[in-house]
Amino acid sequence: MPPRHSYIDHTVVFLLALLFFLAGLAVLPYPGIQNDEALFAAAIYAPETTGHTVKIFHRPVALMLMSYLGTLKAWIYAPLFALWTPSAWSLRVPVLLFGATTIFFLFKILTRCSGRTAALAAAALLATDATYLYTTCFDWGPVALQHLLTVAGVLALVVYDQRGRRRWLALGFFLFGLAAWDKALFGWTAVGLAAATLILFPRLFLIQLKWKNLVIAAVCFSAGAFPLLRYNVRSHGETLRASQGWSADRAMILGKSVIFRRSLDGSGLIGYLTFDDPAPATRAPRTRLERLAVSLDFRTGRQRTSLMFYAFLGAILALPWVWGTRSRSLLCFALIVTAVAWSLMLFGVGVGASVHHVALLWPWPQVAIAAAVAGLAERIKRWGPVFAVVLLALLCQRNLLCSNYQFSQLIRNGSPYSWSDAIYQLARDLPAWQARQIVLLDWGMTENLRLLHRGRLPLVWGADPIFAEPFDERKQSDFKALLNQPGAVFVSHTDAFQVFDGINRRRDLALQALGYRRETLAVIPDRHGRAVFEVFRVAPAAGR
Repeated sequence: MPPRHSYIDHTVVFLLALLFFLAGLAVLPYPGIQNDEALFAAAIYAPETTGHTVKIFHRPVALMLMSYLGTLKAWIYAPLFALWTPSAWSLRVPVLLFGATTIFFLFKILTRCSGRTAALAAAALLATDATYLYTTCFDWGPVALQHLLTVAGVLALVVYDQRGRRRWLALGFFLFGLAAWDKALFGWTAVGLAAATLILFPRLFLIQLKWKNLVIAAVCFSAGAFPLLRYNVRSHGETLRASQGWSADRAMILGKSVIFRRSLDGSGLIGYLTFDDPAPATRAPRTRLERLAVSLDFRTGRQRTSLMFYAFLGAILALPWVWGTRSRSLLCFALIVTAVAWSLMLFGVGVGASVHHVALLWPWPQVAIAAAVAGLAERIKRWGPVFAVVLLALLCQRNLLCSNYQFSQLIRNGSPYSWSDAIYQLARDLPAWQARQIVLLDWGMTENLRLLHRGRLPLVWGADPIFAEPFDERKQSDFKALLNQPGAVFVSHTDAFQVFDGINRRRDLALQALGYRRETLAVIPDRHGRAVFEVFRVAPAAGR
């Protein structure tokens, strides 16, 4: 019969996962659907536009969106969208469930490996982490499946090590293979996990190094990653060739270090996912929940950052004091995984310079902090439980206040640029013009509109001819072909919201050069009243 505290621990973790899920539901409706968040829609509704497809029963089936991004998420969502109309809710509720499940699986790993204190601490820190909440709920990374598959794979291997049944070994490597197909950047975490295992448990590794185990691991990983492997065989290793190489440029390293710190302290998305103060327009909270969130934010001093970065540094410094405790191996393991994976980001060109890349390190920084707390509590002995509860309460409280700060910003200020909630109004209004062709003249409108209309809108990407100067004869011909389409409607961002800087100026110069003018059909605002999209037709200029 399980000990009584086991039921209490599982109840606590369930409540933590529920807290994470409910916090996600609260913030879910505010930002618009971002283009990369809906990128997998192409694999469902326009598979012929993706990076790699196969024909099944004479129909194209997408296997890869691009060289490093697979279509696993599309395969999961396709049957879901057949039953649940695509929207912000059907898009974001499933990834919140993935995130909550990841918290539970992490708890199970650490319960088996290090004990209940570290397990509960890690679950609490992850469930309240602002970066984990927002990068999971608005899964533009994407990161939600990466976290779930990685943690589930580690859990399967831990169970295999303890029970010796090879089906768990097979499951673990199959899940790792799925993670690699989902996003080839899983390689960063895989290298970190392998390095930590070899450094800390070489004897255990050698014991398991048997031909039968190697064959099972290779076959199951290959089965999970088969679409990625097939694509690279056909493209002669395009995933690796797409890498931009390595660099030790000082400015690049310093910039990525700042992103790492801001990702840990929860402030990395301020100004990106939300308008920061002072915002171009604000609105007062309207619902009871909005008033509560905004009031709490102002009453608690507007906590933009958590204490997690300092806690992570403290975990590193605490290593000598934790060395003689049960948490030593766990702390070293988490630090090695984090250090190795982040080093690959740090020196890689074109990667690691954004929050959604750094978030792929999660949950290992939280595990390191939890292991340090558990080890120090063991050292303190009599007052150890009090120390652990007080410290974790302080860290989790600041995590929640940091998350609430960004929630308050979403309520008061809304979201900028490609996260604007005006995309919902644009999606509702576009069918009214019965356009034969909808030409999009800036980034950030293609996949989200495709998703919201299940691929039924006649969308055309039209910004290439005007994307860069000079506007030569070939570009003029390409752009004029778009302008001459009968019944065409054009969509741009307004000047204040354009994603590609100067794209509207180049659009107007191109229209002028070809003898056309804009006839505005509508200007689409966001819920704060800011003009975000302009919908227009074109007509010959006066006198032409």
